[in-house]
Amino acid sequence: MGYGHSLSSDERGVSAIVAVTLLIGITLVGIVVILVVGLGNVAETSQQANMQVGEETMLQVDSSLEQTGSENTTVDIPRELEGQVAVSNGQTYNLTLNGNPQCSTGVRNLSSVQYEQNGQGVAYEGGGVWRMTESGATMVSPPDVSYDSGSLDVSFVKINGQIGTTAELQMAANTTREQQHQYNLTRALYTDGTYDAPPADGNLDYVCRPRNVENATLRIENSQYARAWAAWAQDNYDSDLVTATPSENVEPGDTVTIRYSLGDVSEAEFDVSNVTASRASPGDPIRVTANVTNTGGLRAEKSVEFDYGGQHNETTTSIGGGDSKEVTFTIPADNAVVGPSGEPMVWTTPSDSASETLTLQSDTAVPTSDLDRSDVPSSLSVGASPDDANLTVTNTGGMTAFEEVTMTVDGQPEASWDVVVSPGESEEIPVGEELPTGNVGTHTLTFSSAVTPGETASIDPFTVGESGYFRLTSVSPPYDVERGTTVNVSAAVTNSGAEQLRGDISVTILDDDNGTTVAETTETETLNGTASGAESATVWTEYTANSVGNYSYRFETPNETRRGLFYVGAPDGPNFVLTGLSISENPVTRGNDTTVSVTVNNTGNEADTQTVELTNESGDVIRSATRTLDPDANASIDWTLDTGSEDVALGDNELSISTENTSLQQVLDVREDVQTISDSNGQVEVNVRSDVRITMEGAELEGRYYSGEYPSPTEMTLVINNSSGVYERTLWEDMEITDSDGTVHETGADVNHPAAERAMQDDSYPNVFNLSLSVEANTTVGLYASSYGCGVSDFDERFDTDDYDYSGIEHPDRRDDGSSTYGYICEDDEVTDDPIIEISNNTNPNNVVIREDGEEAPAYLQSSPYQLTLGDMLERRIDDGRLQLADDERVFLYELSMENASTDNADEEGDPDYNDAIARFQVESINRTVETEPNFIITDHDIPSRIDMGDSATLELTVANIGGQEAATDVRTTFAGETYGNTTASLDTNETDTIEIPLETESLPADTYEWQTNVTETDGSERSGFLTVGEPSTSFFQVSGVSSPPVADDDESPVAAINVTNTGELNGTQQVNLSYENTDDGTTGQVDTTLQIDSGETKNTTLSLPSTPGNYTYTVETDNVSTSPLDFFVGSSNVYVPDSSAINIGTDDYDTGTVIDRTGGASVMSVQLENDGTVGDERDVRLTVTDSDGTEVFRETVTRKQVGGGSLVGQDPVPAHVDFDTDLDPGYYNYTVTVYDDTTADGIADRDTGEIYLRDVSEGSPDSNDAPISIGSGTVTVN
Repeated sequence: MGYGHSLSSDERGVSAIVAVTLLIGITLVGIVVILVVGLGNVAETSQQANMQVGEETMLQVDSSLEQTGSENTTVDIPRELEGQVAVSNGQTYNLTLNGNPQCSTGVRNLSSVQYEQNGQGVAYEGGGVWRMTESGATMVSPPDVSYDSGSLDVSFVKINGQIGTTAELQMAANTTREQQHQYNLTRALYTDGTYDAPPADGNLDYVCRPRNVENATLRIENSQYARAWAAWAQDNYDSDLVTATPSENVEPGDTVTIRYSLGDVSEAEFDVSNVTASRASPGDPIRVTANVTNTGGLRAEKSVEFDYGGQHNETTTSIGGGDSKEVTFTIPADNAVVGPSGEPMVWTTPSDSASETLTLQSDTAVPTSDLDRSDVPSSLSVGASPDDANLTVTNTGGMTAFEEVTMTVDGQPEASWDVVVSPGESEEIPVGEELPTGNVGTHTLTFSSAVTPGETASIDPFTVGESGYFRLTSVSPPYDVERGTTVNVSAAVTNSGAEQLRGDISVTILDDDNGTTVAETTETETLNGTASGAESATVWTEYTANSVGNYSYRFETPNETRRGLFYVGAPDGPNFVLTGLSISENPVTRGNDTTVSVTVNNTGNEADTQTVELTNESGDVIRSATRTLDPDANASIDWTLDTGSEDVALGDNELSISTENTSLQQVLDVREDVQTISDSNGQVEVNVRSDVRITMEGAELEGRYYSGEYPSPTEMTLVINNSSGVYERTLWEDMEITDSDGTVHETGADVNHPAAERAMQDDSYPNVFNLSLSVEANTTVGLYASSYGCGVSDFDERFDTDDYDYSGIEHPDRRDDGSSTYGYICEDDEVTDDPIIEISNNTNPNNVVIREDGEEAPAYLQSSPYQLTLGDMLERRIDDGRLQLADDERVFLYELSMENASTDNADEEGDPDYNDAIARFQVESINRTVETEPNFIITDHDIPSRIDMGDSATLELTVANIGGQEAATDVRTTFAGETYGNTTASLDTNETDTIEIPLETESLPADTYEWQTNVTETDGSERSGFLTVGEPSTSFFQVSGVSSPPVADDDESPVAAINVTNTGELNGTQQVNLSYENTDDGTTGQVDTTLQIDSGETKNTTLSLPSTPGNYTYTVETDNVSTSPLDFFVGSSNVYVPDSSAINIGTDDYDTGTVIDRTGGASVMSVQLENDGTVGDERDVRLTVTDSDGTEVFRETVTRKQVGGGSLVGQDPVPAHVDFDTDLDPGYYNYTVTVYDDTTADGIADRDTGEIYLRDVSEGSPDSNDAPISIGSGTVTVN
């Protein structure tokens, strides 16, 4: 909406900055005075009587001029004053601000109407009436100069014309001349222009900004009433605020100078705060500082005193009103007071005092800060601000620490705290309110000390997200259990939520025949969630089954329960057990198909035919299959379920698969088929985990005066509500926009700032007012707006252009005649503290409306003539009032000038117009992140090859996590019959940790001992070698270390790295053999090499491992030693693009090979890969897009994309997603996705092509040149 002035003018827009003053009101009235005196007889009167008549006449002139306004006025001139009344312009005035001659009206005429007779007289001058007698000039009525509480108003009338020949004084106001005169004077006061002309370049710049004016000087020159002017100023005002010179002996015609203090003229008071002491190094003088603030309005020079231990210092300092200054003193080292109770540092000003105690344990002591962040959580819910999140500062030095702690978030300073800590003491800083819990994600937090440079405490990662969820991802049930054997029941648990979760996981084995619990284990696990790399854990329990019979097991987490059955005893007959239960799509959208798969194994000693049944939670058999199996045979069963049928219900469905001998359970999660996004009550609901973008498209809450645009400050607030809580923040609070010439516009949160409007509307400037968010499923997003007044508290009030500053930003071609307008910004101290119109879910909720594609916009084209319309701001996204938006896109339209607006009134002329702010909301893509399991390998080891008897030895291992989730792993080492257990730190992807394992060697006799080590979380990640105690008398070839990758792809050439040391006394030559066996089929092989090694030396060599798929063990031997078997697996990877739902744009998935038909562009295109091989591997993936002419418009290659990690045996196809920032405009395209065998230099593993048809939002379809088909239409009438 527009408000206030809406006038137009041919003046440059910048001129409006001087249209009306803020601090000094100047009323300038152009009066044409015509005096006509008749020829009638005039009686002789005494001079005294005439002077009295003259005084009354001048008072009438004064009164009439005050009431003139725009009307003509006549004052009768008594005949007694015949021929003795005249207009005089010989006297002048000059008003100057801050003593700056550039901020001056210049010398201006001080017009007066005078009556004189025989050396006496009376006059109207400067709005006052003055009288001259033999004793001098006196004031009859005061001039039109008003001064109160630091505000000055000068209203001098400029009188043009002379006396006529009638007995009337005719006064006619000239409004045009008044406005021009007022404009010229104010331009001269504040800008680099003068009264007569603007600067040579025509561009006005402030010299004295109204808010920075501290004083004004009024000079009256050549006035016959100078003495009365000076006496009036001296007698009527406080001499501390107003001074007049000369103070005495003023003669007619002397210059009188009157100086006024302006603005806040409260008495200066100096307050003291933030007393600190610091010392650079031991023994240096101690630097003490304090902030001294003038809380009054007047600048003053006052004393500041400092006292400490008999030391007294004093200085004087000058501080302007509202300003602060840091004052510093020094305590010499030899004056330092040492002692446990400390000594006060006392600061004193005439109006305030402050002190802090400085404690020194020695005269050379310095403070030292230690930061402890252990009470600051490493993960929180969105919007959380815990009261118990405290940073502890401990002073380990010998001097009081005046500490400033700064918190940076991802390297950017976000908050700081001041704290005073005595030597040996600790203080807690509550930091919860400042923690960055705005959005789901991870950050690096660093707290740093100012007292001790380099002292930091970090949290990396700091996780913000949705609640954790312990999901049972796989269960390993026992089967074929014989009496007397030990049963092991285990399950994998993964935290599939975003936040870290700590909870109990229990495993129970029950004897169903007796109804008793025979084994139970409860583990308390703390697992990171998906926001920082989902962690998994394995839980298990054991039971030695000495009784034949029926048993069951149960797994319980805080979120899920899983059960199963097994039988103990040598099976006499058939025994059909179940393994490998999986569900292809879980969770699944209701109405979609999902596949339940299971393997049936006959572990008995007889063939049999059994029916395998799938039952739902109600116990109904919904699928069944009959299989005949010989002993040791197995069969796979796949059932397809229609989740829209009555077989399953919404929510969690516990499905059970059973044979005559055993059963397995798994939960199927069926979810409602809901729109990706929907809107209601001024909010958008996002129903799937998505990446969304909010873009401001414009704001038009403004008024116009001449060629200036005067916007009302407008701010946007984001409110996110989901299962983690409610989070709220003001958007773009610290926004700065830098022009090409280096000019910086600090727009802050004001989206209606001229620089913000330019960024949104001018394509040559980037629109920085956008925000990308990752939101969890079932999130409500509210985007609210607030409008503030500029010098007014109601938009019905007339705004004052002097409350604004010129921004320097020109909006070309904005006016109806094609000319430019000029943008202004509200001065900071004129912005209202509280919004005039505030929109939230509870306040003015109808002042924001949300519209989607095809809906009508309210108040289309109802904006003020000088404002941008919805069509101007949305451009091609609106056609004749109907919105044309992309898929998954909404617009927010705001009315910010009237309360309780309604779209029902929006079709009428005037308000509401719902164009005061416009934002666009779009889902860019569904957020799919596949976290691979942790995968640990030993990358290096260090151990002496030989030691003397009685010496100690340490095995040092370097362990790396090459998987996709953060986790720790146990490390198990055996040496000389002893077992050592260690645990790594929690390692994120590609992080390493070094573990030192002291081996018990001091009491060992001379011999050669084997060591072996492995990480327990990853099969096959092993190393081994030997350590010799003593020194053999001959040559002795010891294998000091062996390592190989635990898993290899069959297109690789894996090797074992071998270290051989001659620990004997003699040099020698030996053959080193590597023997391997394929444990799947029993085939064997051997490779060897010959090494010559001097005594005490080590040589490194590599020997090839097999590359044919299979499970292997291998050993390395010399003439002297042979290692224990090491495990090694060779598999094959197969990475491809699946045919179904492999392409994602926005919230929709598309099959490959089909035409992707959607409305709007495609900023992000995501491609799903799958690996159904037995090992994970990396691939290069390329997306190429061409337009209808075959011209390549996009080409990007993502290198080394990991698709699964480690061994994938027994797993379903492992997915991965590759995102490409395509940024495609509407049109017709062909795309090609190429997956390479490894890199682009290798062969092609898979290639898929398809078509993309992106409909333009404004036309409903792309241009005919781009369309894949042309369609004609006609009308047929059937009679």
